[in-house]
Amino acid sequence: MWSMGWNQCRYGWDNFDVVKGVVQKYKDNQIPFDVIWNDIDYMDSYADFTVGAKYAGLKAFIDQCHTEGMHFVPIIDAGIKVDANDAIYGEREAKGAYIKSAKTKKSLVGLVWPGPAVFGDFYHPYMEGVWINGYKRLDSLVKFDGIWLDMNEVANFCSGCSSNPGGDEEDDNHSPNEFDNLPFTPRNQNLNDKCVSVTGYHYSNNNDEDKVRKEYNTHNLFGIIKCCHL
Repeated sequence: MWSMGWNQCRYGWDNFDVVKGVVQKYKDNQIPFDVIWNDIDYMDSYADFTVGAKYAGLKAFIDQCHTEGMHFVPIIDAGIKVDANDAIYGEREAKGAYIKSAKTKKSLVGLVWPGPAVFGDFYHPYMEGVWINGYKRLDSLVKFDGIWLDMNEVANFCSGCSSNPGGDEEDDNHSPNEFDNLPFTPRNQNLNDKCVSVTGYHYSNNNDEDKVRKEYNTHNLFGIIKCCHL
């Protein structure tokens, strides 16, 4: 029921004081207010499952909001920051649990809010546990009541992806493939436009390459499968 009440969110709340001020203005004007949302501003360098230093007081503030009957929903993006020092990134990388390049057989690396980023392969049997662990980590940093799952079609600042973002070496973006000249594409543009490469592939327990789950066939299912792992 609370999710059907008054929800407030905006990108660009640069620090925690702005959020406090928004909530206070609702109180000052006696406007019923049910849910405060946070866009990526609350994260540490836009990395999922983190809270940045500029939002250091968020946990205590949301705890207080909960005592007043309010609720909190943070955003989580699909792009996982490439960070060798981050356990969640490293666990998935070690298990090969990201969408892979058909050319290099390595994790596809795109460019999203945190910079170089990879995208979880939610068909991979290891993904569910490590994805849930991410939410447990976030819950330890701030108690949330719902999750805003963003980028449910895998958006990407570069077109396609590469194992060397920003460079030409082994770049899927520049590799001719069977999907370049389809009879119909949205807006007459290549399907890689601002998306993960459609030649990328997902985990399959079938070794027959013709039956591997290609991104071309699974792209529109990404958000559904991602949600099922919550």
